[in-house]
Amino acid sequence: MNARETETRFPLQVALVSLPWQLYDRPSIQLGALKAYVEREHPRVAATTHSFYLMIAEALGFALYGRISLARWAGECIYAALVYPDRSRAAEALFESEDHLHNLRRGLSHQTSFPDLCKTVQRATDSLIGSVDWDRYDIVGVTITFNQLLSSIYFIRQLKVRFPEIPIIVGGTTFFRGRAGDWLAAFPEVDFVVTGEGESPLLSILEWLSERPNRGPTHPDVHCRLHGTFPNTTTALKECEIRALPAPDYTEYFERLGTVTSQQRFFPSLPVEGARGCPYASNVNSKKERGCAFCNMNHQWLRYRKKKPDQMVGEIAKLINRHQILKINILDNYLSPTMADKLFAGLRKLGKDVHVFPSVRAETSKEVLYRIQSGGGKGVQVGIEALSTALLKRMGKKIKAIDNLRIMRDCEELGLICQANMILGFPGSTETEVAETLRCISYANVFRPLNPNWFWLGAGSRIWRDQDQFGIFGVRNHDNYRVLLPESIANSVLLPQQSYDVDEEDLEALWSPVHKALIQWTDSYNSIRSTPYSPPLLYYQDGGDFLIVTHLNVNGDSTTRRLSKSARDLYLMCLRPRHLEEIESEFPRVSREVLASTLRQLTSAMLIYEEEGFYLSLAVRRR
Repeated sequence: MNARETETRFPLQVALVSLPWQLYDRPSIQLGALKAYVEREHPRVAATTHSFYLMIAEALGFALYGRISLARWAGECIYAALVYPDRSRAAEALFESEDHLHNLRRGLSHQTSFPDLCKTVQRATDSLIGSVDWDRYDIVGVTITFNQLLSSIYFIRQLKVRFPEIPIIVGGTTFFRGRAGDWLAAFPEVDFVVTGEGESPLLSILEWLSERPNRGPTHPDVHCRLHGTFPNTTTALKECEIRALPAPDYTEYFERLGTVTSQQRFFPSLPVEGARGCPYASNVNSKKERGCAFCNMNHQWLRYRKKKPDQMVGEIAKLINRHQILKINILDNYLSPTMADKLFAGLRKLGKDVHVFPSVRAETSKEVLYRIQSGGGKGVQVGIEALSTALLKRMGKKIKAIDNLRIMRDCEELGLICQANMILGFPGSTETEVAETLRCISYANVFRPLNPNWFWLGAGSRIWRDQDQFGIFGVRNHDNYRVLLPESIANSVLLPQQSYDVDEEDLEALWSPVHKALIQWTDSYNSIRSTPYSPPLLYYQDGGDFLIVTHLNVNGDSTTRRLSKSARDLYLMCLRPRHLEEIESEFPRVSREVLASTLRQLTSAMLIYEEEGFYLSLAVRRR
């Protein structure tokens, strides 16, 4: 950083870069948010974004790039072979051993090999680096999130070889407070490491560049290499007020998209954020650990903050009008019922056919789901994670399996896609929890299936912080990093994905019956609901004083039952979980024995699910 310390050019030129394996079908909100913020706050700054991942996706082919970007290690293997050629064979072996490889191979020609992939990616990356006049920039920032580590290292090293005097900033969810100095020690090419959110730290660095004081930037989330020292600061951490942030600037992404050949061109989604952090997770003011034990998505936030619904509507309208795109990707951990209600009411008033896919909690009511649907929601991401109440409690989720079934049923009835995962192999899980899960699946398999997701330990999560409580030990950076990185680096920096040991028997073997059941569930559901016009697998038709319930089977057969008026009334009452005592009070003239017998029959027929004295009707209404 010495040669440029005597120069101060205005406006300050900042390059902001995002590399593979960012999802290609959307602009980077990190780049867009940072550009909009620093240009508004600093009148002598010009920020240029570089969505290199989009052009590398074009070079590989978007279908193949998409599969690689969704795989956990495939993309990192490719760039590891470029950064560390002596590790290329080990990287190739890891690439070939990945469970997802058969899906990747569907996008590869028979002639394409791992070395060919590496050559294609290297040519595309080097070409992009060579296409930019980097000498005009005063500083370059690289955002590094999930699966962007090795691609960013490759880019930074290639850039420093050609332009060694350009200061480099790195930031993103890869970096944890208290461990930034390790990165500066491990990577001499990096001059600044930002932990936490990026807006005010980046602004602090730019102000320092403008004024050139003897000391480095004073923001506590900025860690810099200045005259060979890593200065500390006692300045209190303070995050941006999210309601004061400008809408992200995605201009450069859409300009690059315009250069894609017409045969490959697509309509991307527009990322927007209405909140940062999670109100249920531990934060700087928490007196005890709380939140989902497996989640490490909020380590960079000190507290939960949210925008007003009308502000979100205004930003979405602005982005739609600017880019003529209707697909909106809301990045929040979840939308609260109040936010969802007001947000989607505002979107309805826009009079545009928006396509939105928000995240919601399992407690979200059917009424709120309906308002989401009527305001442009085509589906929801639901934090289901498990179908065993005991396991849900172990995970730190304050819901029951019956609550998860209820939102799955409501989404099925409304025609909303219920996108949700089931975590397999959670540490400490038991045979009883596996049995509970299999029982619940036997009832849930009339709804859209859950995606199997084997547990992986994330640095910063509650289970990572409180290892004894969850029975894990030997926690370390994921073993695959030792394949891809030199040992000195793999052992010195804290990386997002972690490996661990447990005393229990093989968790993979324990959960393999559930994994098999999920695959069978997916196959049977997709075979029956093969077209948009296919009926639900379990539905009812209301005759006023009777009810007809139809259950479709995978072999094409169906079972139909007619419920009498009293059974009909009971069934409709249980469209949300009801306790037996509540049911008894609603039917005072019916004896307890008769009610219990009816409920047993409906449960045995797989029409009602029972848990701890609560009952839930499973059929969806079909008019």
